[in-house]
Amino acid sequence: SATTARDTPPLGGGGAAPSHVERVETMARGVGNGARARLRGWAEEDSFKIQRKKKRRASIVDITEKMLHMSIQLQDQNVTAGQKPHVMGTVKTVTPSVRWRRSREDVYQALHLRRRAAALSAVIGAACALLQNEILFQGWGPRWWLMEVLKTINLLATIVCCMAIYGAHWHLVLWRRLLEHIEIGTTLNVFVSHTAVVRRWVFWLELLFAAVHVPPGITFEMTFSQGMGSLVAYRIETLCSLANLLRLYHLWWIFFEWVLHDIPNRHAISSIAKVPFDSMFCVKRLLNSWYAANWVTGAWLMTVVVLAYTYRVVEITSCLLPESTAEQCSEEAAQFWLNPDGTSYKKTNDVYLWNAGWFLFITISTVGFGDVTPTTHLGRFTATVAGFLGIALVSLITASLSNLLHFTQMENLGLTIMQRQKARFQIRFVATEMIKIWWKKRKGFSLSFRQANPDYMNQLRADFKTFYAKAKVDVDKLGTGPTLLKIFDVVGKIETDLSTIARNVLDGPAKRSSDASAEPGEPIRRLSRAGSASSAESGVGDTGGGGLSRSCERK
Repeated sequence: SATTARDTPPLGGGGAAPSHVERVETMARGVGNGARARLRGWAEEDSFKIQRKKKRRASIVDITEKMLHMSIQLQDQNVTAGQKPHVMGTVKTVTPSVRWRRSREDVYQALHLRRRAAALSAVIGAACALLQNEILFQGWGPRWWLMEVLKTINLLATIVCCMAIYGAHWHLVLWRRLLEHIEIGTTLNVFVSHTAVVRRWVFWLELLFAAVHVPPGITFEMTFSQGMGSLVAYRIETLCSLANLLRLYHLWWIFFEWVLHDIPNRHAISSIAKVPFDSMFCVKRLLNSWYAANWVTGAWLMTVVVLAYTYRVVEITSCLLPESTAEQCSEEAAQFWLNPDGTSYKKTNDVYLWNAGWFLFITISTVGFGDVTPTTHLGRFTATVAGFLGIALVSLITASLSNLLHFTQMENLGLTIMQRQKARFQIRFVATEMIKIWWKKRKGFSLSFRQANPDYMNQLRADFKTFYAKAKVDVDKLGTGPTLLKIFDVVGKIETDLSTIARNVLDGPAKRSSDASAEPGEPIRRLSRAGSASSAESGVGDTGGGGLSRSCERK
């Protein structure tokens, strides 16, 4: 009614939206009082239920947020106190401070950072140990103040190296857990305990190599029997300098990263292809490159230098040094040594590094002049190791040079083109010779002794087939695999069949003989012209004819 429409408040406009009760009252204005009261009561009850649901939902959200906040605070407190994280089923709660442990790239970067720190500290410690040994060989004494400074620096470098080794193994355990989680789907636990690190035998081996050093204020001599009444003495600084050289293997990880740094998405490729990009893969990549000879030569020279220094150190006895304090060095067996034949000679220390380098160069190159012979057990052991390494390195150099002398793909392509051109000239000569013999037989002329030989004609036929095959070599197919060659053959057969079908469909029997000498693409062009002509005759516009022509040309 007009009264109801006039009294009804507008639903739109600038005013506030009416509530549920107001909408019901508006609907009930045209009915009686009893019905209006009942509608108002139902509306109020519905409104109360809606408000109660909203409050209940709000309270649930608030409680959930409070519980989540309390769990995060409790987790932070547990991690700070060194307790294990709370585990709910197979999901481990991770605080924001350790979320980087779930990233494979972040974990690997942290692992590589520890390895670089270990390599740097190993180089510093080894340099200090070698300087200590050279100071002793120059006769300046083990109690000199510079020796104590070098020992202190070596001590600090050893501590840093051991800490870096522990950190590297800690991140390596986490790295392997991430790989198992990604590849196998195992539960990821980003909290690595100390037990998981010390359980690795490689960790203790690396720690042993890194921990050997001489602390400040400690120095003494060790005497060993050489057999046949000879005595050799070494200072502890000399032996520890050789042990510190073993630390330099940490440089391999720096070189490893440099070799593989140009591989994009290396870890993703390794997971997908199931190929570990480890040290063995790095060595294989070096030996299969065009610079393999350079790498093997560099490794050979570095081996000569390291073994030459080792041989020089172990062949020097501290009994002949000015600052020797060992009581047994005063004996005659420490000054005069015996040869295998029983004759004695006075032992002298050869501190010249080039002499040791000459001996190791001749030994590792498997030549061996015999002008220098080792006199100590450690010197003989060093020469034995050099001999075995020389055999391995010489074989690697030979293999790398043979790989370097192979033709590249472009060089093989050029050789094939030259052979094809040469075969085209040779096939003309063979064909001319065959026609000449046939013409002489036809006309009844006499043949030469070589032309009259039946084997000569058979040889010409065989040469003709060989040169014909070489002249038909498709250069575009060179360097492709057997699968692609099969595809090329199938495509060529399809093209020949399509040309034959088009020639049989479009040409009459009278024209087939004349079209036999036509080029392979001619039937396709005639098919496209026929399609254009038929479309023009049927009233099709230029667009349809051109489209059909282009379609036929593509086919």
